[in-house]
Amino acid sequence: MQLEWIHCLSGRHGSISAFPAEMLAEKGAPGVAFRRSGAGIKISPDFRAKNISVDGKPTLASVYLEPGVPAFLRMGKILLALCVTDGENNTWAAHYRFPLWTLFEPETFEPIATVRTPAEIARTLKNKKLRPEDCLAAPYGLTMTIPLPQIFDLL
Repeated sequence: MQLEWIHCLSGRHGSISAFPAEMLAEKGAPGVAFRRSGAGIKISPDFRAKNISVDGKPTLASVYLEPGVPAFLRMGKILLALCVTDGENNTWAAHYRFPLWTLFEPETFEPIATVRTPAEIARTLKNKKLRPEDCLAAPYGLTMTIPLPQIFDLL
């Protein structure tokens, strides 16, 4: 079992296969610990960490990641896409293409636009006369979305 991650704003990626493991937030600030738990991984925020959220929901307690179910982890200004895998079947990110992002309509999941970089999202919203609250966002090729207001300050 391993935890694969993609830094959604830089395109860097990696994996963690030795647990327990820690990951710091930006500039070495306290972040999270990862521990095996049954078939998955538990994310536990450091009690000193600030602005930790999983899938757009602020968290102070541990969050369980099921195998094969991707999730977003935000630590301050860092946004990661994570997925617990068996280390061989890497299909969750097979179509990922950095730095592209797609905006979706939140009720129908119909694509609104694909932008070349996250920096273009604000201009696209303005051109289409939309607010961040009107959209879900996803790094291109990942089968997961996050409400745009949860990450808009990062873009």
